[in-house]
Amino acid sequence: MDILFRDLRYSLRILVRRPAYSLAAIVVLALGIGATTSIFSVLYAVMWRSLPYRDSDRLVIVWEADRFDNEDQNVANPANYLDWKERNLVFEDMAAFLDNPGNITGSGEPEEIPVEFVTPNFFSVVRPTPLYGRTFTEADPDSRLAVLSYGLWQRRFGSDPQIVGKKIRLNDRETTIVGIMPASFKWYIQKGSFTRKSPDMWVRWPITSEMRTRQGRFLMVVARLKQGKSIQQAQTEMTGIAANLEKQYKDFNTNWGANVVPLREQLSGQVRTALLILSGAVIFVLLIACTNVANLLLTRALSATKEIAVRSSLGATPFQIARQLLTESVVIGMLGGAMGLFLAFWGIDALSLLGGQYGIDFRDVRVNVPVVSFALGASIFTGLLFGIIPAWEASRWNVQEHLKETAKGTTVKGTRFRNALIITELALAMVLLAGAALLIQSFSHLAAVDPGFDPDRVLTFRVALSSARYPEESHRIAFIRRLVERLNSMPEVVSAGAISFLPFAGPAAGTNFYIEGRPKPVVGQEPVTEVFITDENFFRTMKIPVLRGRVPSAIEATEAKRVVVINKALADKYFPHEDPIGKRLTIDMRDPNLPTTIIGVVGDVKHADLASEVRPGVYWPHPELAMSMMTITVRTRGNPADFIPSVRQLVRSFDPDQPVADIKTMGDWLDGTTIHAKFNMILMAILAAVALILAAVGVYGVMSYTVLQRVQEIGVRMALGASSREVLRLILMQAGSPVMAGASVGLLAALGFTRLMQSMLFEVSPTAAFPLASVAVFLVAVALLACWFPARKAAALDPYVALRSE
Repeated sequence: MDILFRDLRYSLRILVRRPAYSLAAIVVLALGIGATTSIFSVLYAVMWRSLPYRDSDRLVIVWEADRFDNEDQNVANPANYLDWKERNLVFEDMAAFLDNPGNITGSGEPEEIPVEFVTPNFFSVVRPTPLYGRTFTEADPDSRLAVLSYGLWQRRFGSDPQIVGKKIRLNDRETTIVGIMPASFKWYIQKGSFTRKSPDMWVRWPITSEMRTRQGRFLMVVARLKQGKSIQQAQTEMTGIAANLEKQYKDFNTNWGANVVPLREQLSGQVRTALLILSGAVIFVLLIACTNVANLLLTRALSATKEIAVRSSLGATPFQIARQLLTESVVIGMLGGAMGLFLAFWGIDALSLLGGQYGIDFRDVRVNVPVVSFALGASIFTGLLFGIIPAWEASRWNVQEHLKETAKGTTVKGTRFRNALIITELALAMVLLAGAALLIQSFSHLAAVDPGFDPDRVLTFRVALSSARYPEESHRIAFIRRLVERLNSMPEVVSAGAISFLPFAGPAAGTNFYIEGRPKPVVGQEPVTEVFITDENFFRTMKIPVLRGRVPSAIEATEAKRVVVINKALADKYFPHEDPIGKRLTIDMRDPNLPTTIIGVVGDVKHADLASEVRPGVYWPHPELAMSMMTITVRTRGNPADFIPSVRQLVRSFDPDQPVADIKTMGDWLDGTTIHAKFNMILMAILAAVALILAAVGVYGVMSYTVLQRVQEIGVRMALGASSREVLRLILMQAGSPVMAGASVGLLAALGFTRLMQSMLFEVSPTAAFPLASVAVFLVAVALLACWFPARKAAALDPYVALRSE
């Protein structure tokens, strides 16, 4: 311990005596550790932090798997769910849930909220601990019970704990609040979500025996493994149960299996790959910082050659010299880590700000004990990483020979190592620049995709009519129709229409269909279409082109006339060499299912996102399936945002208790499809820019030191007649070898790294020649520019002064 403290004191004295060297090393390292710690905090929050459920590692999500369409996470049929629940031996219990918008009225302004309807045993499977009150049980009477989220409790009920036990009106029915969840309870399975929002309320929803029919799939299922049972065992058993159900119910379950996904994997699946790629990018930045600090340490060791010689002559062993230099590097690492941890607070705030602008929630990301531990470990590790090779190099020097070389003005020791540092940091910077270039090109391709409609000056809002207030289909149709007619009569409006599932706002309904006059398809291979409910004005409002035939008339949009409009994707796939107009489809969506006649073909519209292929789709007039929830689209003459107050006032004049939800421009919805791509692009571009700057500074530092060590040699050359241009060319040629080597190694490494980014790219090959070659040329140009400044300084030396320098 005495030796350790002595080495520490000596290292601190050295750092204090050389403030410029110390500050440069600490700041460079702090940037790397700060960036790494910031990304780690996000990674930890998303992928590793314990979930707010007891024994959360035993929770899984169970999906149906559609083998015909290669969809391994499909929502489940209620009857299949009940059979899973009864037949399995690997789960303690299974629960089902689904989400829908719900209207709260009677206490303040009417509001639409995302509501999750759950089976009575849902909370006993998930096992959260409520903040107030209780959750549901199987023994509860069959009445409407609800549990509030912490956010809704705060926002609408003023954090009043006395709300437990009271009744509210949800969808015009009295519902009793029995509990409030804590702020830590987060439950949002995006894959099967209809609302695409974290629920504000959970409502008790028992599955009755009447629902045990093999028709439709719309449930999500959560299960808790029995103690000692593994995911593999659960998957094996569920595969067997699904196979038996496939044999038992061939007409419904052919080509359908089951898929078991751990809850942690389910929650992080959407961002797992991107986070891991970005984490790797940040580690590269840290490694570049380490190479720069390693170069500073080597420079420090070279400048302390006389000191090392004295210590060696006094009996210091190579191990003791290496230990002292290594102690110095660890001290720098710890100081850089402390500053990096401080920068991490700013980094997390910056990520939250950047993520907030692009709809990504980082509110749960914070600096906590695991993050601090990571920063401490990273500080020690990087201190050893960048210090061990310079320490080892210095301990191997023949100090007497090195003193002689220094006296002669030659530079032998450390040259190869400094070149290796240049190659390393340029190679790492090349990898990050390549990744950023591909993401930029990918985003530009994504943003240029035609969505199939004109989003300019289109305002959208959703109206979900309560079945209790509007029980008759004719009432729901009449409400939407009168609302659209009033909008179309307003001078600020160019056109208004209605659609059931707005593009980019969530999933659409999907079902089988059959073409009249054709052989019945093989069971399990029936054609599938997305189903949209609309009126006659929607296509005109969104400027969706009519390619053939016509859209519904006003009468067909008011009364059921058994007509349908199809999209180009369905026409191309199922009517490739014939005119579909007049053909009849039976769409498996109503009971009874009656044939409808195709009256028109419209252009394809991107629905899920810009990157997805357009699926076959049909547009039914509203009377064919009188849905209670419709989105109104309004093309305005001016700024659509200015029209929002008029929309609210108009809906309130129709029904004071009817909330208006998701008032957004179509441009906002469109921008939302590129949120994650834009965030990934910006973050990677920032990391690549930092890496490039650090690499350029490192190259500049190495070349400046090299020129300084060769001053006498340059003086001799110039005294013997070498011109300034020849000296400049000499220095640049010397620098060119490691620069070109670094770019070449980096290009090869980039080919491997960018392949991992395949899932983040759109219409861009991970090995695309143009962006990779462009980045390589740019990197070489920047590196040579960094070399040019010290080379130019060398060329401007006065030979007389150079010869007299020491």
